[in-house]
Amino acid sequence: MNTIVAGYDGSDESAHALDRAVEYAKAFGAHLVVVAVGELPAYVPPYGADPIAGLPPTIEDPAVALVDPEEIAEGVLSGARSRVGDVPADFLTRVGSADGALIEVARERGAELIVVGTREPGFLGRLIEGSVSRDVARHAHCDVLIVHPKHKD
Repeated sequence: MNTIVAGYDGSDESAHALDRAVEYAKAFGAHLVVVAVGELPAYVPPYGADPIAGLPPTIEDPAVALVDPEEIAEGVLSGARSRVGDVPADFLTRVGSADGALIEVARERGAELIVVGTREPGFLGRLIEGSVSRDVARHAHCDVLIVHPKHKD
């Protein structure tokens, strides 16, 4: 195994998955590629705004707070850098859907493994939000390791 891609979003679950990816990279002498994805749209309504009450404001509206999703992803990666230690790694940001971005990076880099965490949402959560780990496992060209959260005993 030469290349491992790990998804990281700053959550405890993704940190646990990244720790596992680091273990695998050390064990196999593999190169690690850590990916943080800024998902679209990255619109943050102004404080006190009610986005449900009506249409979103126009771009000309000075109260609109647009957040650069790539900036958010870059900020998330700062937490990943400290977890990786001395393992050879690249840190990438992408904008778009998390599952699509992880699969694309894995293809670009010729990765043999994608490592993702899971929040283990209930049925309703999966129905409404979907599941990145499930979608990656379904569409990836390589093996996928889904790291489950640590159980609190």
